[in-house]
Amino acid sequence: MNWFKVNIRYLRGTINLSQLDFSKEIDVKRTSVASWEQGIAYPNMDKIIQIREYFDVTLDDLLMSEMETAAKGSGKKKANDKKDVVSSDNQTEELAQDNNTDEYISSLIESNKKLSNAIEKSAENIERLVKLLAEKGK
Repeated sequence: MNWFKVNIRYLRGTINLSQLDFSKEIDVKRTSVASWEQGIAYPNMDKIIQIREYFDVTLDDLLMSEMETAAKGSGKKKANDKKDVVSSDNQTEELAQDNNTDEYISSLIESNKKLSNAIEKSAENIERLVKLLAEKGK
């Protein structure tokens, strides 16, 4: 099964992103996104990595399993993490404008934790990808 085509559509849907808007975000034509979702074409590895980073998911999840079923089973949607970071940034700006220092600092700490976790996940995924590419090259 081509889980990539299923997962791209699902991930876009979790953040209400149209094919056109998504294509602009990752710098491809809308027709490319449509052909991926129809299973007609597949992006190159650089685009797959960019898509993985955009939605903050693992390559395994993106390519090897159905994310919607897994999200329903665990009650989590990884793509919503991206939405949470944006939302938390907006809340931080609002708190700063209200001059509520304690809440502002707490919000900055929480945002920093989320960013640190995202960076750590990315580093782990890069390590796995390097290992996979090295094994493939043998």
